[in-house]
Amino acid sequence: MREVINIHVGQAGTSIGACSWQLFCIEHCLDRAGKQYSKNQYYPESDFLSFFTERQGNKFVPRAVFVDTDSAAIDQIRASTLFDPSSLVSSENKPALVEEALNQIRIKAEECDNFQGFVLYRSLAGGTGSRIGSVLLEEISSKYERKTKVEMALFPSKNIHGSELESYNTVLASKQLIESDAVFAFDNESIIDICRRNLGIEAKHLNANKLIAHAISNITAAIRFDGALNVNLQEIETNHVPYPRVNCLVCSNSPFTSNERIDHEQLTAAAISRAIFEPANVMLRCNIYTGKYMACSMVYRGDVVPKDVGAACGYVKTKRTVQFVDWCPTGFKMGINYLEPEIFPESDIARVQCSCMLIANHTSISDVWNRIATNFDILFDHKAFVHHYVNEGVEESEFVEARDNLEEVQRDFDEIIQEEPLDDDNF
Repeated sequence: MREVINIHVGQAGTSIGACSWQLFCIEHCLDRAGKQYSKNQYYPESDFLSFFTERQGNKFVPRAVFVDTDSAAIDQIRASTLFDPSSLVSSENKPALVEEALNQIRIKAEECDNFQGFVLYRSLAGGTGSRIGSVLLEEISSKYERKTKVEMALFPSKNIHGSELESYNTVLASKQLIESDAVFAFDNESIIDICRRNLGIEAKHLNANKLIAHAISNITAAIRFDGALNVNLQEIETNHVPYPRVNCLVCSNSPFTSNERIDHEQLTAAAISRAIFEPANVMLRCNIYTGKYMACSMVYRGDVVPKDVGAACGYVKTKRTVQFVDWCPTGFKMGINYLEPEIFPESDIARVQCSCMLIANHTSISDVWNRIATNFDILFDHKAFVHHYVNEGVEESEFVEARDNLEEVQRDFDEIIQEEPLDDDNF
């Protein structure tokens, strides 16, 4: 068992974190106070101690730090008896906020016997998630340079905007993204579309956050439970990130369906395997029918048979829309976790006996970066809103450096897309 510290930054990181920990508790048979009411029949109780700390009285506390300049968001978390109150950090004084957050992270790390790394939850488009999140990421990269850092990051949506400053915040944050070993990218527009199309519900923030929490549960399941794939954070990077700057991953999950529609869905291994490669199920607005895969994992949970999984993957490989870059093997990484996926109480999502999660590094994410860069350039060419950042101590040169860094990321993708296979004359 190797311990992981979860860091939730800003309003988005805090909200997604609250839903994620609620689902983790359900999966590990913990009540709202952190008491275990039964033991999972498949896995020993020590597995979930990668994410939880055991305290006196058989109470289990999330190994998590919540950080926000808005005390109201943290107060909602503080109302729960599940979390350690000292790990809930809020202050409008940003230097003091960062200092106390790093102190709490240090305390959590020193409590670990076999510390593995960090999972950071934040929105790149938000001010706190972008700026405070980047400062924390830079600091923990310096202090814990050999520990793995994985992000669950909310990107700006194409057609849904919360602020005119989203592109500025995201580009400024992109400079520190290289400090992360892997970044799972989501956006609200894709999540809302999935809620409306698959569940037939309006995607309020809570519904959207719960959908992201389901994805995070599946991503981290093999860390928290015994599994053959991605059994530690480092293997996520090893399996999916070919170059340091090309570290943003897309994911999709199947099935996401409502209780009213469950009887009309095909839930075989073949059906859910096909569904995860549909662009409509990807949790980031990018078209995976264009471009190619650089790496791909298919993670199954629940009642699935390895023979059926192998046959389903064999069929997917024959699809012309699933293509790999020329220098990458065409095989899929596969893993099976036999614990069925859980759902929230009174959930809009139907309970299923099996599910499949796609984790992929795909060249189409370059379209997301190009869109963000275009929006940034439109604003920055007119120096619009720059004075707000200057007043906060951000120098104008930081905008230029961040944009140059993003240009390098775009160049990396261009080279990957344009590379041709080697022939005998190249050796």
